Amino acid sequence: MTVFEKIDISKFQKDIDIKTMYAETFYTVDRYMLKKYRSNCIIPDEIEKEIIVLIDFWKKIYTQEV
Repeated sequence: MTVFEKIDISKFQKDIDIKTMYAETFYTVDRYMLKKYRSNCIIPDEIEKEIIVLIDFWKKIYTQEV
């Protein structure tokens, strides 16, 4: 079973391409972590707070929950 088969798509807006959304979120977080790593600034609490802001943003634009 792939990661896409495990996603409950009923929570997302009807016109959302799940694979594109997944790629966008994956690469955003990956790039964010690479930037933190290269700056030698790994502060878990700070990272968590910043990622939560991103997750809240993604919920607003991708899901039906507003």
